[in-house]
Amino acid sequence: TDGETQTAAAFIFDTLKFWEDRLQLNAGVRVDYYDTEYDALAISTDSKTLAVTETPTHLKANDTLVSWKLGGLFKPTSNSSLYANYAKSLTPPGSSNFALSETGANSTTAKPQETHHYEIGGKWDVLAEKLALTAAVYRTENENQFTQDPITLESLQEGKTTVEGVELGAVGKITDAWAISAGIAHMKAEQDNQRSVNATTGVVTTTNSVRWSPEWSASLWTTYNINAFKFGVGARYMGEQKRLITDSTNP
Repeated sequence: TDGETQTAAAFIFDTLKFWEDRLQLNAGVRVDYYDTEYDALAISTDSKTLAVTETPTHLKANDTLVSWKLGGLFKPTSNSSLYANYAKSLTPPGSSNFALSETGANSTTAKPQETHHYEIGGKWDVLAEKLALTAAVYRTENENQFTQDPITLESLQEGKTTVEGVELGAVGKITDAWAISAGIAHMKAEQDNQRSVNATTGVVTTTNSVRWSPEWSASLWTTYNINAFKFGVGARYMGEQKRLITDSTNP
């Protein structure tokens, strides 16, 4: 197999500042053009006649994609800020592995997957602005994923993955000698309308979770200076990660 993707893009981004820079608005738009070519050659040999059959594949896909983002930041005080933003991105077929196919997620006729990200958060500098405390709440949606109709067996781009999460962090110095870097995150990931049908048995398999997505994770690293020596200790926690994400199989 041999695949190649060529891209060209143009984007514009700007930040507007008001009220002595206490209020900031930023926005951007991006236009991408991509051109993917995919070539493959399958060779099979008949076990009885030893006849060799070559099956070549040559596929192309190209399109122009438009994505954008919008955000705002407000500083209630000189040592605090609040923000909110939205961003949209697009993933065309074949962009992850340079491979195209006649059907499925990398089909030349497939629509790009759309990702929408929403986030609000804040930052506070405390202890004479030596320690920064952060908090964020977010939601990410990835649409146009492939699923299968259990009745018609048709492949449809009606699947969706949703990730919601909260993150808290602290970075800086508690005293002149004591430094800390800590964070904790809670994340919930789900899949909607993710079905596949066994062509032989007719069994419908439904998947509603996401692989390698722990609900909880946390880290802590702290150091302390004594004269010319620095002592440190750290810990990292990662919750359960599922390797198998097929949660229910129904006939």
